[in-house]
Amino acid sequence: MPYLNQYILDKVVEGTFVKESFHELCWTLTAKKNYRPTGVALPNQDAFHLWCLFNYLSEDTYPLIMVPDEVQYLLQKLFTITRSEMGEMELGEVLSLEHGVSVWQFLDLVTSPKILRSISMETLSMAIQDIYKEIIQDVLKQGYLLKKATLRRMWTERWFVLKPKVLSYYVSEDCKEMKGSIAIDKDCVVELFRQVSVFNSLDLLLYTVNFRVSDESSGSNENYVV
Repeated sequence: MPYLNQYILDKVVEGTFVKESFHELCWTLTAKKNYRPTGVALPNQDAFHLWCLFNYLSEDTYPLIMVPDEVQYLLQKLFTITRSEMGEMELGEVLSLEHGVSVWQFLDLVTSPKILRSISMETLSMAIQDIYKEIIQDVLKQGYLLKKATLRRMWTERWFVLKPKVLSYYVSEDCKEMKGSIAIDKDCVVELFRQVSVFNSLDLLLYTVNFRVSDESSGSNENYVV
């Protein structure tokens, strides 16, 4: 959406406008008129997320199209997350789309029998959500970890979401109730802490308060260090 980005969204002051709500409005208006699936119909939320990914990766010219390389990129990520493989026939068909695809063609392509094959709709939905979070919401890592501040003895399980400048934690993975956030800036120090008597841990040393986040697997913690 180059026009909307240039003249509206890029001028919005951060924190005063929820871009996703605006995107949802645009999706609702355009999908009602144009989304006519020829095969399997995607759930509305999945179709919306793919529509956002299409707009993000499409060329900056009208009418919007996604070139074959970008289509292959998204499909390959879907296959990777669902632990499937893109066959040579499917890859050949994607690369043969010389003039690219429209968003409606792209939505039909994702749900075509050749692409879905043995992938369930539930698995596909989870994969779409993961890719949307990674590319659109800039999520680097997420998952359950145990957390405590240095002044408290109790460990609390939280759902952590790591973005480039902030580590937020929620009651559960639906992210409806945020319990707090930790700013990741030049004053934040991250240290790996290992001790036989406790879980493998990460210490987040901040100016005002220190946190320790832990998991039974050291690999889970180390994946949060970027």
